[in-house]
Amino acid sequence: MEFLKPLEMNEAPEGSRDVLSSVEDHGGVSNLLRVLAHSPSALRAFVAMNKLVEDCDMSPAERRVALLAASAANGCEYCLAADAAEAGRAGLDEETVQAIRDGEPIENNERFESLRVFVTGMVERRGRLSDEEVRDFIEADFQEGNIVDIAFIVAMKTLSNYVNHIARTPLDEVFADIASHPSTPGVQPHGVTH
Repeated sequence: MEFLKPLEMNEAPEGSRDVLSSVEDHGGVSNLLRVLAHSPSALRAFVAMNKLVEDCDMSPAERRVALLAASAANGCEYCLAADAAEAGRAGLDEETVQAIRDGEPIENNERFESLRVFVTGMVERRGRLSDEEVRDFIEADFQEGNIVDIAFIVAMKTLSNYVNHIARTPLDEVFADIASHPSTPGVQPHGVTH
């Protein structure tokens, strides 16, 4: 049975149409947003959260590492493809992106690896990190405010990842090549099934 199919503009609730229109004016509406359009509140929140993530006190590359790591820990194929598509613009190389997608250590950047480990731990243990894990994160030259930034990013990714799992959101054409990367068939890290 199909649940939460991506909505066309004329199928969306009235409260979602203005958001979809504004997003469409800035480059197009993804299938995820068309699925979120079932709930005007969730759609508005997600679009606002995406904008606010850009204000987090981390570099664009660090934000992308956090987004990818959260989606990898949740096993979300759709978001991994979408976030990987943005990774190059944020300055991440393919090796780093692939390591995150595979749940493997980032060998070429200790700071990114500390961030990946912290985000993965936060997702997998629902925020119940040990003092040692938090200390390791801070000792990697992150700030206490970044802990809250990561919690915010995880909250945003939990919304999109879980909705994508339930909806089985079809990949947008623009992400198809990225999702079919040969070393990530099905993108099911950490034993999570889609």
